[in-house]
Amino acid sequence: MTPPSTTVAGAPEDGPTFALVAGVPSAAVFDLRQEVFVGEQGVPADLERDALDASADHAVLVGAGGLVLATARLITPEGGQEPDVGRGRYGVIGRVAVRRPYRGRGLGLFVTEALERLAVERGLTAIELHAQQQVEEFYRRAGYRPRSARFGPVRDIEAGIDHIWMRRDLEPEPSLDPGRNPPHAGDPAASAARSARSAVPSAERFSEAGVGELWVGGASPDALRVVARLGYARTGREREPCERSGAPELEHRRGTVAAVPAVPGPVVP
Repeated sequence: MTPPSTTVAGAPEDGPTFALVAGVPSAAVFDLRQEVFVGEQGVPADLERDALDASADHAVLVGAGGLVLATARLITPEGGQEPDVGRGRYGVIGRVAVRRPYRGRGLGLFVTEALERLAVERGLTAIELHAQQQVEEFYRRAGYRPRSARFGPVRDIEAGIDHIWMRRDLEPEPSLDPGRNPPHAGDPAASAARSARSAVPSAERFSEAGVGELWVGGASPDALRVVARLGYARTGREREPCERSGAPELEHRRGTVAAVPAVPGPVVP
């Protein structure tokens, strides 16, 4: 049962704010991507920002002062791709970027799995990603495998960087009411039992990625369902949104946060 809400005046920045943005994200998101991909990696600006942003879903973690800490995007078949015969309804996760001082804390892993869980909500059956080859082994440990060659080239070069197309099937999950906590929320034992039923245990992949506390806008049912699927539970605390308008932000917390291996820089252009 969700605990009664308590509004916290001037609540401390216990954790970042998590948001899902349908369509073009804020300029601050593009600023982070520009800094990471164009500034650090030399990706041409006209390749980094494309028309698919307008039809994508963007996962965003925002810290103090509105600073965007991490972002990623999910392109669905309706967002510019049609499922091929035998390929199923798949989505593509990309543009995973984390601000340099915040890397190695699990933020990139969090936004990645958040989009995986959103894909489950949308009825998608698999995720593909165009990973830099330097982090191929990392994604293999996360349950991804090289994509079948019948769907196109497996390895290629984009913006002068070696890449590999990888794929992971998604396991369907029961529907959730965003106003209630699922049975496993905040319960490490239940989360482990649920993960053991998966071909690739979620709790060993991303859902223990290091983001122990976060805030979610109360008027964002998709975001509330996603964090519930990740094992977060409402604490009952609320605070005013950063924009000082709209529904309050609701604090969520996960019971156990495991150590996270550092990931070398941005992983998916």
